[in-house]
Amino acid sequence: MVQSKGMERWISLQLAERHGICANCRFPFPNTFVREMFQSVLKDLPKPNLFDPGVMTWRVMKALPKLIEEPAFEPLRIYLESGRSDLKRFQLSQRIADLFDQYLLFRPEMMFQWEQGKARHWQAGAVARTG
Repeated sequence: MVQSKGMERWISLQLAERHGICANCRFPFPNTFVREMFQSVLKDLPKPNLFDPGVMTWRVMKALPKLIEEPAFEPLRIYLESGRSDLKRFQLSQRIADLFDQYLLFRPEMMFQWEQGKARHWQAGAVARTG
């Protein structure tokens, strides 16, 4: 279990250095680990949360085409215009979903303010429309 992608990478490199290879190793984040443990014991758990990064990625990806036309989303529109592809939009959606997950863990009060419309930038707009 790891707290960051950086730690995951460091452990992989250390294992590869010591053993000559590091393959097929998983280093889940705490939330993922706990959810998997509960699912293995309690078979009737509800479906994943709408704010789970895996679910949120697809929700953000679906909302982006409409949202990037708004003025607050200009930075994203410019980024996506330099080679508009579904893969680029998916990767951006993954990053946004991961950021929102981190915000929910470490800055929930900020997310609640955004959801109430108390900010006027693209992240706040995305939260208000996908939440």
